[in-house]
Amino acid sequence: MPYGKNAAPGMRDQALFDKIDLHLIRVLHTVLTERSVSRAALRLGMHQPAVSAALKRLRELAGDPLLVRSGPGMVPTDAGLRMVEPASSILRAAEVLFSDARGFDPLTATQTFRLAASDYLDPQFLPRLVARLKVEAPLTRIEIHPLSGDSDYHAHLGQGAIDVVIGNWLQPPDELHRSELFTDDVACLVAQDHPAARRGWSGPD
Repeated sequence: MPYGKNAAPGMRDQALFDKIDLHLIRVLHTVLTERSVSRAALRLGMHQPAVSAALKRLRELAGDPLLVRSGPGMVPTDAGLRMVEPASSILRAAEVLFSDARGFDPLTATQTFRLAASDYLDPQFLPRLVARLKVEAPLTRIEIHPLSGDSDYHAHLGQGAIDVVIGNWLQPPDELHRSELFTDDVACLVAQDHPAARRGWSGPD
């Protein structure tokens, strides 16, 4: 069965607009960024059949499969990829719209904050951050996303999949804001007879 239906442009555009709601946009963005219906369901707190039904509606509205199987996983189609950033922009605009109207009240806020950080921060910093957040904003949630050498966190920030990145990013792109969170000294200890000690150390002063 082909995707899409024939209709006069104006009538079809209005009909499509009437069928789109913010929840459907959220499902669209989550499915495309997670590239998995099951992972999207977990992230959205929905049952998988409900996400599959929403994806079916989105495919009919877009006239495109949006997400297709490729090998062991799934990948967005070209049309799906083009929809990620507009969907992210819509969700950010909606959040700002209502947040600005109400003002941010940490005691009643229910946002989910998505934080990308390296394993280096796990033992001390992240537990204290989560504990402080639960005191200051008890209804909010925090998602910790791991960083790796091949993480495209610039794209993730642009798409709204991540809100904040904490890492050793000395020269971020100009359109991003950077602030120093803390500094840390690194020391290397070796035995006196270690070959490196006999050769002598070199490095910055």
